[in-house]
Amino acid sequence: MYRVLLVDDESLTLDYLKMAIPKQDPDWEIAGACLDGIQALEWFESHSADLVLTDIKMPEMSGLELCERLHRRNPEQKIVILSGHDEFKFAQQAIQCSVADYLLKPISLTELKAVLQKIKSSLQTERARNWHTTACWRCRRTEKSRLPPGSSGR
Repeated sequence: MYRVLLVDDESLTLDYLKMAIPKQDPDWEIAGACLDGIQALEWFESHSADLVLTDIKMPEMSGLELCERLHRRNPEQKIVILSGHDEFKFAQQAIQCSVADYLLKPISLTELKAVLQKIKSSLQTERARNWHTTACWRCRRTEKSRLPPGSSGR
């Protein structure tokens, strides 16, 4: 199961996403919903999410500022920007924040499903790589523990 945090100052958008995401891909659960970036940062103090879907323009803290702060905490955090603005300037800024994708409002179910699948695939690859790295580390550690004392294993 994958967890998504929704961040948008429009409650209609939050309600729509809460309903649409699990229907588009049942492997995703709504971990939480916040009305602005400040609330989202506070949420992350005691929770985690595989993906953050955030509006780009919100009062208090923009989605871009939220992206920057989340990436400082965790450079691997997956973030998708939602925007009602089809302006290159916003897309360019989002790319600089290393966002995984950029969806225009109104959100198309087809595009939402494609983005969720793309992020899920990326997370699966990362988890498999991390599992393999951990398994290799454990295996080497076990092999070293079987060597005679004073032996380096070379």
